[in-house]
Amino acid sequence: FERLVCLAVAHSGKTPPSIHRQAPILGELCCVWFGEYSFCMKRENDRIVFFLDREESCTSVLTILTSMLHKVNQDVMSGGLQFEVQVCPYECDFRVPIYISLEEGRKQKGIAWLRTKAQMRRVDNAQLESKGVNLDTFLDNLG
Repeated sequence: FERLVCLAVAHSGKTPPSIHRQAPILGELCCVWFGEYSFCMKRENDRIVFFLDREESCTSVLTILTSMLHKVNQDVMSGGLQFEVQVCPYECDFRVPIYISLEEGRKQKGIAWLRTKAQMRRVDNAQLESKGVNLDTFLDNLG
């Protein structure tokens, strides 16, 4: 979680914000801005949950965060990190969230940000070739 927060904050510093904002870290919760898109991530037991402020930012933020997870896996965990991307449809009750796999989310028509093939391809291609790439180059290539 901590390494993912560090990568997210580093990327945030490289994106041109409309207003410069600090990333508040409150124990197991951190809020970050990627340019105009903000999101929060929270550690919940063995899960990291992301909350996004706008539906149109989902594909971009998910792509960047998935790339970061792959980078942490390669550089820190030597490929030993296993993770599955799950989504919570916007219609779900966030007090008692129901998470579904990304694949299942693609089948459901209620998840607007996973409707087009281009959006799905972008998320699938999130695993950037990052092995042996220094951190600055990695962050520059996130877009």
